[in-house]
Amino acid sequence: MQEKKVHKLIIDKQFQSLIPPLKDDEFEQLEENIKQYGCREPICVFKNTIIDGHNRYNICTKNNIPFYTQEIDFNTREEIIIWICANQLGRRNISLETKKYLIGKRYEAEKVVQSCKNKDGNNQYISQLLPDESKYKGKNKTAKRLGDEYSISQNTVKVYSRFAKSIDYLSNEDSEFCNQVLKGNVKLTQQDVTDILTQLPSKVNAVKQRTMADTSRKIHPKKVTVKDMPSYDPDGEIMSLVFTIPSWIGSMERVLSKEDFDASSDEAKRKLKNELQNLKYTADTIILAMEVDNG
Repeated sequence: MQEKKVHKLIIDKQFQSLIPPLKDDEFEQLEENIKQYGCREPICVFKNTIIDGHNRYNICTKNNIPFYTQEIDFNTREEIIIWICANQLGRRNISLETKKYLIGKRYEAEKVVQSCKNKDGNNQYISQLLPDESKYKGKNKTAKRLGDEYSISQNTVKVYSRFAKSIDYLSNEDSEFCNQVLKGNVKLTQQDVTDILTQLPSKVNAVKQRTMADTSRKIHPKKVTVKDMPSYDPDGEIMSLVFTIPSWIGSMERVLSKEDFDASSDEAKRKLKNELQNLKYTADTIILAMEVDNG
């Protein structure tokens, strides 16, 4: 750890984008604490570039408050991205959309690092994040391992990768819209993600207009009188799913036991596969939302 002082560090925009910004009240509280007690946690850097502690650095330089730095060695940018994502995914106060984005970014970075692992080796910080994948059979070992770590399916990890790619594209086109998505104020469907990844301006604009219109309707809802308000049951929607899902499972089991898939048309199987993937994605998202809510 270096001498405690005020000095200039480098801010890498890509690394900074992986760190969810603090809410206004959170930033104000952090600033007040640093002013009163000093900067007690070191700012983590790699070759004078910040990889953790952007808010502390901002506060310290603005108020001329000295700080420590802790140098961490990495072999590649991908290793830094993995380290940052893993750290941020440990936070309790990030939105579901941000969690999906960070898992997707970590997956893409880990695929690159794992492909070079035997060739270049890994340092002590990264080796803890990239355990041996030999127990996983077949393809997509990284997706399987991350799925196990975050209690989601390997297919959901891949879905989150596509989501992260769409966010990266949006950040170059409209950073404010991208921020609204990551904060959870704007919801993107799988079809929205697909449309964004085509990088066709007409499709991207259509997604933005529709999702912002949906958000506007939520912000300005129809006025409801006391007479219109039903008695509130916090478990009502959840229990309706609990009672409905067994019938879905029964229908799927009947198809599995009776259907001759070899005789079925490719179009019918394609449609069924798409709907099952959508169902699995939604189910994994609900499970992840409950886990995030429970901390």
